[in-house]
Amino acid sequence: MDWKIFFLALFDGDIGNAYAKIFEENRIKQEHLPHLTKEWLREMGISAIGDIMTILTSAKKAVIAWLKLQSTIKITPSRLYAKFEDSQENANALKANVSVEREVLEQESRIYGRSQSRPLSKYEDTINACALICCEQDATLLKNRNRLFKLAKEKADSEGYQYKKRKSRSKVFGDGKETKNPKRLKLVTEERQKRQSQLAEDIKSSTDTMKLLELQREKFVNAEKYLQAAEMVTQISECRTKLRGFQAELTKLQKADGHSKKYHKGKRAISSSKVSPLTRATTRTSSSTSTEFESDVFIQDGLHERIEEPIEIESASISVARKGEMRLDMFSVSSSNASPVASVDSKSSHSTSELESGINIQKGLHESEDCIEVPPLLSRRKNGLYCSLITDLSLNEFMIARNCHWEKNHLVSCIECGRLISAAKQINDSGIVPLKTLLTSHFLAPNAKYKSDKAIRRILQLPVVIFPVEIQRGQKKLLVTEQHTTVNYEKVGDFLKTLLESKPNTAQIPSISKETLKVICDLASSEKDKRLIKYAVCQSSNISAETAKKTYGISDLKYLKDNVEDVIEQALEIRKAVDLLSNVKEACILEELGVHIDPNTDSDESESTEGETSESNDNDSCDDMESVKDRQVSNNPTGRS
Repeated sequence: MDWKIFFLALFDGDIGNAYAKIFEENRIKQEHLPHLTKEWLREMGISAIGDIMTILTSAKKAVIAWLKLQSTIKITPSRLYAKFEDSQENANALKANVSVEREVLEQESRIYGRSQSRPLSKYEDTINACALICCEQDATLLKNRNRLFKLAKEKADSEGYQYKKRKSRSKVFGDGKETKNPKRLKLVTEERQKRQSQLAEDIKSSTDTMKLLELQREKFVNAEKYLQAAEMVTQISECRTKLRGFQAELTKLQKADGHSKKYHKGKRAISSSKVSPLTRATTRTSSSTSTEFESDVFIQDGLHERIEEPIEIESASISVARKGEMRLDMFSVSSSNASPVASVDSKSSHSTSELESGINIQKGLHESEDCIEVPPLLSRRKNGLYCSLITDLSLNEFMIARNCHWEKNHLVSCIECGRLISAAKQINDSGIVPLKTLLTSHFLAPNAKYKSDKAIRRILQLPVVIFPVEIQRGQKKLLVTEQHTTVNYEKVGDFLKTLLESKPNTAQIPSISKETLKVICDLASSEKDKRLIKYAVCQSSNISAETAKKTYGISDLKYLKDNVEDVIEQALEIRKAVDLLSNVKEACILEELGVHIDPNTDSDESESTEGETSESNDNDSCDDMESVKDRQVSNNPTGRS
């Protein structure tokens, strides 16, 4: 491009020649005009603001003229996209108006069947047609085939394409579109504790605010200013909602903190239980060593507290009994709180729930190993019995201790502590409670499913024993009662089983056979009558659903009972309503005759009273009837009824 012609058309001779020389020295070409900016002109030595604006405006016009000239040339799709950015204040993009042959556009816009000639399905033809329409509207999509494919699918779906499954299974668009929820922010332990302290302060301030608002409300009520009292009630409800939000957030943080502590504790236990290969192969004995170790003591109220206790070991031996188990025998221990000689077994585990720790007490170095093993964390199982480790507290003492722990350590009202205390109270009052009944009444949500293993772990936080009782052949029931060290609960279960077997059991004896029931049902006139007959037979025999299925072939006994019982309740309600209407009708007739009946009087009492005094009041009743007739005649002198 000849810059002298360009600048002499804009400025006078000397200024135009100077600017043309500057552009030629900086090797500015025509392709650089769309990217020309104020900063570039200033760096080249053009500082006059008016000249800069004139040059930029003329450059923009020259670019537009050049694009119009190029629009008449047919180009291939690889050279199709052209984008120029203007560096002025509006920063508008300039796009070229180009023309592409129809055949080239159809070939380049195809999604399916580009590389091989194969018969396409209906869906593939539809997607290709939609992609062609999208490219006709925006030809730049040829350079972004992923976006083109997505727009083609959305267009086919919006135009009502008939899918084989009657609807699109896509999770990106359509009815089945799913929005990805952002991941929950992971808090560090320090940030979590800091947030817990903030929430505790917020809860305290909200509680104080509610107390002050309650006092103000009482003041308005005493002064009979009910509108102001209603405003106070609204403010109290808002403050209570805010307080509940704080409490819910604090509960989540406390739960996350507990999970974190449990995870790190299990990780430390796993790392500490690892033994080197040399130690697994040989047994090494160390003599005259002095060290300290930490012992984990599990407090019986369900909390885990770590107690660091220095113990001096004068002689110790480490041996590996089997893979994954390390045995540490301490022959001489000196400590203020420890027994003279002890043996500790520790097993490697993957989680704290599976971690089993035991303590073996040895009476002497040369004596036999009579060991007393401490059971797992929550309970021990023996012959189907589940015994809690809390053996030094009764249920009453546990309720008092748990309540004190609740008030001392918990910032807000603890739901778990309240459930444990209420469950302990029910066991203490009833003596023996079924496990399922106890869990559903205190711990289980309304629609949650009952699982015996979870129920056992939950209830064994109390000082109780869970023992099975066989109520039928192959059917057992778990019962919960308070734990006493002097009671043999196996014999208690056998005694209860014997007691149940000694009762006369006529419930499982069918009254009629299956063939007789089928004949009776065939004689019924409708399905309702058949259901009533089946209900009457099963209810009179008092059989279970399984027995009804085996004996009579009734597969839905529970549904049948619920349906018939609902119908019976509705019939009773209808009968009561009919009796009430008849009584009202009789009362209206008697009132027309002049006899007034007190509605509060009971009909049964009145009937019994009339039966007792009928003989003594015959004359009085006759006089009453005559007076009623006289009153009727006086009210109707014409004699018409």
